[in-house]
Amino acid sequence: MHNYVMTDFRRIGKRLPRILLVLAVYSILFIINLVTLTQGTLDSVNFVIMTESFIGGMPLMIGTIELIAVFSDDFKAKTMQVAIGIGIPRYKVVLGKFYETMIVVLSDAVLLGAFIFACDKGFSIGLDGSQILELTGQLAVMWLSIVSYTSIAMIIAFAMQTTGIAVLLYIVLTSNILSQILTMVSSIKVLERFHLNRFLLTSFLGMLRTHLILGSFNAAAFIGIVIYTVAGYGLTCAVFRHKELGL
Repeated sequence: MHNYVMTDFRRIGKRLPRILLVLAVYSILFIINLVTLTQGTLDSVNFVIMTESFIGGMPLMIGTIELIAVFSDDFKAKTMQVAIGIGIPRYKVVLGKFYETMIVVLSDAVLLGAFIFACDKGFSIGLDGSQILELTGQLAVMWLSIVSYTSIAMIIAFAMQTTGIAVLLYIVLTSNILSQILTMVSSIKVLERFHLNRFLLTSFLGMLRTHLILGSFNAAAFIGIVIYTVAGYGLTCAVFRHKELGL
């Protein structure tokens, strides 16, 4: 199992164009936000507001890139089938891919954090301790968002052995389309009192993000995110267990 995971990491790590693409997009989006949101006043408050908006858009971009990077080549090379053929249980294969996602996205979050705090030093903005802690919390929510959304997209990825529909599902989840639809449905008088949109993964992530900005921690929202993530992994294992694989 260790060799299977390390082989995947080496393959993902060799994707230099992906890393360069992430860095380039970081820079471009950051400059766009810098120009449009700070309106020429680059103090610490505006910098934090702009950076939080910037981080908020990263789950869609980074998550899509890494979902393809972690899963696409594996499906094409059929290394999962090889791993299963040598006796690795299917639930460990799923766990291995999920673990890879967590580590790769964590490296992206660290890279993004280093870039942001380098800009703080480079532009002599002077973030204080509470602002640094706030931005670090937002990076943690970004990581958690990508991981939890990926756990759901994995269900389709493993069921179909391709990333196409899984990436589409991931984009739908991160773009809040489902949340908007459910909000419209919840406005129907019969369903209005249930407030169904409160129980969406998007809502839990939003609540956690808001509380961290305000300097508090919402344990209920965090537990809700964990439940979604564990459920996504469990359903993926259940689907993959009965999947016929061709060599």
